[in-house]
Amino acid sequence: MSTFKLQPPEKPYYLMVVEPGTTYVWCSCGKSADFPFADNGCKARGCKCTEYTATEAKEVFFCGCGATKDAPHCDGMHKELRVNGLMGPDNRPLKR
Repeated sequence: MSTFKLQPPEKPYYLMVVEPGTTYVWCSCGKSADFPFADNGCKARGCKCTEYTATEAKEVFFCGCGATKDAPHCDGMHKELRVNGLMGPDNRPLKR
């Protein structure tokens, strides 16, 4: 039996430079080895990944906390969660 070690996000958002015509697959569960992007295990874990295709070269803020309402983009929800004491030390929302 294999075990998977959770690698929590290092930060609540990731600023990345994207290239036009390139599709990026964002991982919503935070367990990907290539976070914030999906890896081969995401599908097996049931992660609801979101595809994003860049139309131009630019900087994009990808969500790291998983609470965004604008996936895969960071919408600042981590700030609200932190202010309200709902953000854990691993930069993921606390489970209720």
